[in-house]
Amino acid sequence: MDDSDRFTPLEEWEAEQMQNPEFVAALAALEPAYQAARRRILRSLSQEQRAELMGAEQSSTEGVHPWPKFSS
Repeated sequence: MDDSDRFTPLEEWEAEQMQNPEFVAALAALEPAYQAARRRILRSLSQEQRAELMGAEQSSTEGVHPWPKFSS
């Protein structure tokens, strides 16, 4: 048995998931957190530095966007 028999290609899995409205909604809900993390990484900022720029405590900026739950 080679790997192609055990694993679904990412593109195929994603296409299947995109048919699930709950998955699409969860993906959309995560977009702001993804963009914030992306900008922080591109600017080489630590979470502490990001919090300082925002004028907030680091702990208050962590987990602002918890992972949504959806049925499979």
